[in-house]
Amino acid sequence: MYHLDERNSEIEMTIDGGDQEGVFADALLALGDVFSDAAAASGRPVTHEVQLKAGDVAGLFAAWIGELVELAEAQGFVPERVEKLNLEGTSLVALVAGERGIDQDLIKAVASHRTEMGVLEDATWSASIVLDLGR
Repeated sequence: MYHLDERNSEIEMTIDGGDQEGVFADALLALGDVFSDAAAASGRPVTHEVQLKAGDVAGLFAAWIGELVELAEAQGFVPERVEKLNLEGTSLVALVAGERGIDQDLIKAVASHRTEMGVLEDATWSASIVLDLGR
């Protein structure tokens, strides 16, 4: 489950519940909603393999969002689903599917210094990240 809070020139994404993989998958869906709301056209189906490593889980989460934003900017990629996701510690290998060819310049930067991710008292995972908008 995710929540998007847009204010001024940023969007805060908050993802709660489930396991760590579910938080990463829900973050992709949230980002896809952000881009879909900004896009008027539909593109061609495409998949991308993503491989990332980081120093900690919050850094890995920020790198995940950053990679999806980079794909959006460079290739007009709007993520729609995670077809495969393998998390091992602070490494990630994923296959993501969506559409390409949709112009995206909405997000200016991922505020990785404003990223949090961790396990809650009920053993579910939670994450939040701030996206700086280009408007």
